[in-house]
Amino acid sequence: MSGRNTALREADRPTHDEGPVVRQIFQYLLLALLVVVAATGVAGLAGSVLTMVLDGSSAVSRSTLASDVAFTAVGLPLLAGLGLWSRSTLAAHERERRAAAWSTYQVVMALGALVVTVAAARPALAWLCGLGPAAPYATATAVVWAAVWAVHWRLCRHLADPTAAQLHLVGGSLFGLGVGLLGLGLLLAAALRIWLGLDEPPLAGSSDPARASALTLALGTAVWLRYWVWGAWRTRRGVLWLCHVLLAGAGLGLLLAVAGGSIALYRVLVWVLGDPASSDAARHFDSIPAPLAVAVVGLVSLAYHQQVLGTTTPTERTEVDRVRDYLLAGIGLGAAATGFTIVVVALAEAIADPDVLAGSGPINTLLAALTLLAVGGPSWWRFWRRGQRAARAEDVTLAGPELTSPTRRLYLFGLLGLATLVAVGALLAGAWVLVDALLDGTSALALLRRLRWPLGILVTAVGLAAYHWSVYLGERSRSAELTRTRPTAAASGPRFVLLLGVGDAALARDLAGRTGGEVWAWSRTETAAGTPAAEDGGLSGSWSVEDLHAAAAGAEVPEVLLLAEDGELRAVGLDRRPPVTGRAPSTVGAEPHQR
Repeated sequence: MSGRNTALREADRPTHDEGPVVRQIFQYLLLALLVVVAATGVAGLAGSVLTMVLDGSSAVSRSTLASDVAFTAVGLPLLAGLGLWSRSTLAAHERERRAAAWSTYQVVMALGALVVTVAAARPALAWLCGLGPAAPYATATAVVWAAVWAVHWRLCRHLADPTAAQLHLVGGSLFGLGVGLLGLGLLLAAALRIWLGLDEPPLAGSSDPARASALTLALGTAVWLRYWVWGAWRTRRGVLWLCHVLLAGAGLGLLLAVAGGSIALYRVLVWVLGDPASSDAARHFDSIPAPLAVAVVGLVSLAYHQQVLGTTTPTERTEVDRVRDYLLAGIGLGAAATGFTIVVVALAEAIADPDVLAGSGPINTLLAALTLLAVGGPSWWRFWRRGQRAARAEDVTLAGPELTSPTRRLYLFGLLGLATLVAVGALLAGAWVLVDALLDGTSALALLRRLRWPLGILVTAVGLAAYHWSVYLGERSRSAELTRTRPTAAASGPRFVLLLGVGDAALARDLAGRTGGEVWAWSRTETAAGTPAAEDGGLSGSWSVEDLHAAAAGAEVPEVLLLAEDGELRAVGLDRRPPVTGRAPSTVGAEPHQR
């Protein structure tokens, strides 16, 4: 009796206990706070000691020293006590190690310590290399938080949740990639300024922007190698992995390349064809190294992450290839659409006021638009053409994966929807401007000048919607052609086939497609000996659709029964008649397929 009561009490317990969850949230939140307090105090004390050694005790603020001592004296003992208790709890309970609060604590603290370490290491290394002022506090902060990061790195290596473990590696990879690309861009910009003669080479012992940027590049590269090359790159290629490679790597890389390349090309075109603000080449091109460096950095990121994803032929495309191509095509199309809109605006402005062409503003605006078209157009066409080639290469008699791909459909309908919304907004804005101008008695040319932006946006949106709608209609017509041609091309055989214990639903559907007629599949519930048969009659696995089609067509009768006798397939001619009494025989396994 007591055993039964115990079992009942166990069954009555709630399956989800909120108590431990709330306790875990506050426990690990307090643990994270104590880590920050203790690390801040220890780093501050170490920095004060270094400052005293370098500049004397008078260089240290008493209030700063008092706060550092308080943080250390209070934070360290509390951290030690809570850490030991948390360790014993984790060691005793498997559920505790799998808790979401514990995984979140490890990931957040590891990435937070990484960010603080890199931010403090940059001025510390500059000081140690003679490229910046003394930074004793930054040096102490970098050392202390590097120790905090190392502890949490070891903890994250034993994360029970694989998603949290990958999130830690992908987050660190993203941070390292950003810092590394920033350092590379600053280094290239500084080198280009010296190479173009815009800056003089630094003297010995003076501040060197190129070497200072190289420190940033080295820090970012070290983090990226640790987290990506020796970490995240080897993990499962799931959603987090693909988001990092596609969005942060390839997508952001193309965006940087388009933006930097457009700005640099615009500066060149204005100097050659437009009206520059200054006739001094050095002053005009003073800002060109930065966008050039951004473009190079973007191309490097794009090329590397495309190589990571791999290149495939149109017939071997995967859904990842489609996501990459349509994402990059959308970025290029956005730049090209912006350029085309500005072209329409400039043309409308020139028609409204021909004298405006004599100024420098419209010419430079038109050059900016042509630059966006020149950079964004080829980028869009390169990646969009891959999908178009794959779609056109598919046999019209087959439901090809490119035409039915959810990524392609999302791209087409997403652009259609966005273009429609933008067109409606531009139309409303244009209607408001038109009514307001008519009420004010504005002239036609002045009205055209006021309508130039709604008109440009409307023309671009309508053009995009019309093009992608025509693409969708073409693909829909190919699907309709598939529906019309596929059954008639393969139809040959009797108009009715009854499968008795020799086929299942899949075989019935395949046979209906080959004969173009109606196919029923009946399963036997008992064999000749009276023993139960398998769900498919026990014989469907012995016959292929080719065997069934050959036997049905070989009978040369309009209606045929196929059954197995003594291991052989037998075809019996039928003459179906309406039932005299009772219900019509029900189909088993497959719905009738009509010609």
